[in-house]
Amino acid sequence: FFFFFFFFFFRLFFNAAQTPFSLSDTPFISAVTTQYTHIAEQQGKTLDEWMKLQAQKKPPSAFRMSLTIRLIQLTDLLHNMAVYVYNAFTHATRPYRRSPLPVNVAAIIDLIIRVHAHQLFVDGAFNADPHPGNVLLMPDGRIGLVDYGQVGRMSVEDRRHYAQFVTALASNDKDQVVSIMTHQMGFLTKRMDPNILYATAKFHHDSDADLHLNPLQYMDWLERQDPLIRVPSEFVLVGRMILVLKGFANAFGLRISMATRFSPYAREFLQQHPAPN
Repeated sequence: FFFFFFFFFFRLFFNAAQTPFSLSDTPFISAVTTQYTHIAEQQGKTLDEWMKLQAQKKPPSAFRMSLTIRLIQLTDLLHNMAVYVYNAFTHATRPYRRSPLPVNVAAIIDLIIRVHAHQLFVDGAFNADPHPGNVLLMPDGRIGLVDYGQVGRMSVEDRRHYAQFVTALASNDKDQVVSIMTHQMGFLTKRMDPNILYATAKFHHDSDADLHLNPLQYMDWLERQDPLIRVPSEFVLVGRMILVLKGFANAFGLRISMATRFSPYAREFLQQHPAPN
């Protein structure tokens, strides 16, 4: 009896409580905006007022949000168990509670980054325009990626160069980054200033967490210091992909090192595709 009793409730729990603020294939931005609006209203603020306050705080981690979601689910489970018992003994029809679950923004962005790292280093083809509008939240908790109108492709050799470049960036190996960038990838600047080359690599392919200017102003500053003369076409779309993913994370207050996130995939690729002797 107890086995079937708890089996019923866990099925009820996981089937009923998995629905986030979205009820169907909902754009990520719409689901998050609905969630944030709901929270702002609970605190007696407009969405703009709440967003300004949140910009001054560190966003919750994926782990913390996961715990919050599990707590909500557990609370619903206990509540629904009590409702079931009450209905069974009184023949009442009290409804079960299905609380909307918050969107775990950090976990979703982390998954999207890992998906694109897989696309690049495993598939050799990737979506070069992975902005938030191309992400859907599915009813069963999965994400959907749409609009592959701008797909980049890289050969094994180019991916090998980029994998070496990414691992050097993740290790903060300035000399190695500049060497790979210029001798293997083919970047060329007017003065070939190693400091500006490294700063360019960090900004376009890793992180802008330490910037004291906004991104557009920083790009203008880099160009004034040492203008780029040649950007190899093989690496244009991967640079765009990294910038869009980085901007995606930045929009939600997450400062992420893209090289650190991509480096496990890059190292695995280098193990499977070592440089020819």
